[in-house]
Amino acid sequence: MGHGLPFVYLIVGDPFLVAQKSESLTEEIRKTLAGEVAVKNADLAQTSLESILTEARTLPFFAGGQVFFLHNADSLKEKSIEVLEHYLSNPPAASFLIFKTAVLEKGAALGSLILQKGKVYFLDPVEKKSAGARLIREKLTRAGKKISPEALRRLEEQMAEAPAFLDSVLDQLILCTGDQSEIQESMVEAFEEKWQETSVFKFIDALASKKRENALVLFERIFQEEAHDSASLIGLLHWQIRRLWQARALLEEGVSETLICKKCRISFKQSGFLMRQVRGLSRSKLEEALEGLFQLDWGLKSGRVDERLGIERWILQTVP
Repeated sequence: MGHGLPFVYLIVGDPFLVAQKSESLTEEIRKTLAGEVAVKNADLAQTSLESILTEARTLPFFAGGQVFFLHNADSLKEKSIEVLEHYLSNPPAASFLIFKTAVLEKGAALGSLILQKGKVYFLDPVEKKSAGARLIREKLTRAGKKISPEALRRLEEQMAEAPAFLDSVLDQLILCTGDQSEIQESMVEAFEEKWQETSVFKFIDALASKKRENALVLFERIFQEEAHDSASLIGLLHWQIRRLWQARALLEEGVSETLICKKCRISFKQSGFLMRQVRGLSRSKLEEALEGLFQLDWGLKSGRVDERLGIERWILQTVP
């Protein structure tokens, strides 16, 4: 093992944290190898580990190494783990396996094997908030921008439970702020208000108003006519629906609309419109919608879900 790195890793935890950890491991691998490092994704619930290991034994042309991101590691059966053990007895010098899963018992056979042959990471979910803040700063630094403490706090409040969506929201926010070097809280508020002029905002309103056919038509328009990006669309949906969920929870606690708008940072211009949406959806339905978005995002990124069919299915589940 001339490069000094293990050939196999297992990462267990929140998908956002798992993605960040796998990316950092890949960067570490790149630094130790000469030439390009090919990165490949595979879903172990749909692809046999045996076929992946066969591919791992041969490097692509002109590549100095390769990394396999292996999703849904918890779906591996005993026979596949035995095949993996045989493979790890004499692994190829520049192929790296990174197994990923949201949950896995610490005494599971896969974990025990990789603990012997490589490294295992069980990620603490409390790291999500700090990881989200770190992502904000790193992305803005790359874009040559700073962010005020108030704007940072507002972003963290909106995306605290699902930092995986921060990346796409930040892309949109950076575009909206133009040549400004520092993002202020007022810019974040203006970014939110600008949605009212977009098909995405009308799409969200159709969902909140339980107009399923309208929502499907608007999604088709976004999909066909606009320069859409599914990650950005899902990020914006999550941003807005989570704010509706916060407002709905406060409403059920008997908090006044004025205080709800203050706590949820809903501007005066938006208050009447958004409170109508809040009253139209139950808290449980909003929670189902948020969970559905999380699963949809994960499915799209892992290649397990078709973009159009996945979003359409989410619409039908959200507005039955």
